[in-house]
Order: sequence, then structure tokens, then C-alpha cells
Amino acid sequence: MGRFGGDGWGGVVSPIVMPRVVKRYTNRKLYDTATSRYVSLDDVAVFVRAGEEVQVLDNVSGDDLTSVTLAQIILEDERRKKSFVSIPLLEDLVRGGGDAIVDATRQATE
Repeated sequence: MGRFGGDGWGGVVSPIVMPRVVKRYTNRKLYDTATSRYVSLDDVAVFVRAGEEVQVLDNVSGDDLTSVTLAQIILEDERRKKSFVSIPLLEDLVRGGGDAIVDATRQATE
């Protein structure tokens, strides 16, 4: 398929967006490979809030640490009282993990 989506036969072609890759080092530093510089957790939050897809990878193992990093952003926002996550939703997340998010999203859209 190449760099662009579509069927290769004249169908609709749309660019495939690659996620912004951030590497996490053992010293917990985050390195943005797009800009070749170290970034903070707040910077990663800005990328996500701006609509960018971000993928955080462990520099040594290559493990995907995106969900852990996003959870850390939520935790930091809660500490600073910048988040609007309710206590019941947080409790449901602890009880049910990812299923709680699916249920909350489904209820919000109904």
C-alpha cells in the first residue's frame, strides 16, 4: 500500500499518520524521536491534547509503554487538580480495568 491509504486502483487516498515515537530510558527520561530532544511528561500531554497519536517505547526492550505513560499523565493531572475524572470512574477503573472505560464511553454516548 505504500505511504498512502487507498486501494492502489484510483480509490480514495489518504495519508497514513504515523505515531510520534517517544523513547523512555531507564532513567525515566523521555526522548522525542521526531524532534531529537528530551521532553517532559507535560510535553507528551500537550502532544496528545493537540490530537497527535503518541507511542512511548522502552528504549532497551522496545516494550510499548504508551498506556502506562498516559495513565501517569492522568495521575499527574489529578494531583494538580487539572482533571475532571470523577471518583466513581476512578474506582470503576481500579475494579474493572479497561472494561470500565468501555462501559463509561458507551453510557456517555447513549
